[in-house]
Amino acid sequence: MSDEIALFIDFENIRYSLINVQHREPDPQELIGVARQFGTVMVARAYADWQRQPDFFKGSLTAAMIVFALGGLVWAPFTPVAYSFLQSGLAPDEQQQVVTLWTTGAMVAAPLGLLIGGPLIELAGTSGGLVLSGWLTLLLVPIAAFAVLRPTCPA
Repeated sequence: MSDEIALFIDFENIRYSLINVQHREPDPQELIGVARQFGTVMVARAYADWQRQPDFFKGSLTAAMIVFALGGLVWAPFTPVAYSFLQSGLAPDEQQQVVTLWTTGAMVAAPLGLLIGGPLIELAGTSGGLVLSGWLTLLLVPIAAFAVLRPTCPA
């Protein structure tokens, strides 16, 4: 089991170091990516005097994190709920084949998602990418609600 970690970033000092040593702005997603090497990031917070930071690190990042967190609330129960619905609609002898197909599909979809997601994030930027990802995830709510609340046909 991987360790759960919290990431607390002294953003002003990291930004100062990156600008002076590597001549670039910090990428919050890159910082989180490095932290993921040590475990699952459960909390990520950046601390700074945000009034002194460039505009592209203000406001939109807060909105992005809020939307992304809401999206996480949608995704968190997705797998157990999906498997429960899947199992409830299948005969016991069909479940293994369908779950195997589902898992295979997910394994194929993940790299395709990265292939498509990379250029989208490049175009949208870090904050825009988080907002886009959060909104796309929130779009699953009405789809899931429809699947759960639709009337079933009697057999």
